Amino acid sequence: MPLVIDTYNDYFFYLQYRRRSLPATVKANKLALQYFALLYGQIETDKLKSTHMVRFHEWVQQRRRLQKNDKGEYEYLSRYSIYKVMVKLRAYVKWLKSE
Repeated sequence: MPLVIDTYNDYFFYLQYRRRSLPATVKANKLALQYFALLYGQIETDKLKSTHMVRFHEWVQQRRRLQKNDKGEYEYLSRYSIYKVMVKLRAYVKWLKSE
């Protein structure tokens, strides 16, 4: 089975050309899934379990943003940002299941 990180390009291709998502949507998905790749990018896709999602949620709560704010600092993710990351991750996992 492919690694999680190896499936991202196919997923973004699916979003961009099959779903016809806007470039900003694809970019937001890339940013959200970068967090998941940091933690679980080297795991095979068929080995992902619900416990991975729970651990990821706990882990991402203590992460800082990948991009700097206006002051040039990395802030912690807000609850809303964490929610959006989890929504995008859920869509990615559903896509994996359908493939």
